[in-house]
Amino acid sequence: MSRLTSRQRTGANREAKILLLDYAFTDWQVHRVRFRTDVRNTRSRRAIESLGATLDGILRADFSDPDATVRDSAYYSILATEWPTIRSSLVTE
Repeated sequence: MSRLTSRQRTGANREAKILLLDYAFTDWQVHRVRFRTDVRNTRSRRAIESLGATLDGILRADFSDPDATVRDSAYYSILATEWPTIRSSLVTE
């Protein structure tokens, strides 16, 4: 088992994302945090959605993979005005 797969589904990634989001909104006072993933990556999309991010849309032919495959990207975001509510729901889960 690789180091990456041994950490999957442990909650470590989610906990790290909550800390990073809190830092971005509280210390840096950003207005928006954006996430991008391959539209076909359902595991990543579910994880982003479970953080409370909103799907902003699909950008077609957005990115070229190293093998020259052109992919569509799903863009998500969390706004600073949404963060307090999202944060409290994530911390209490």
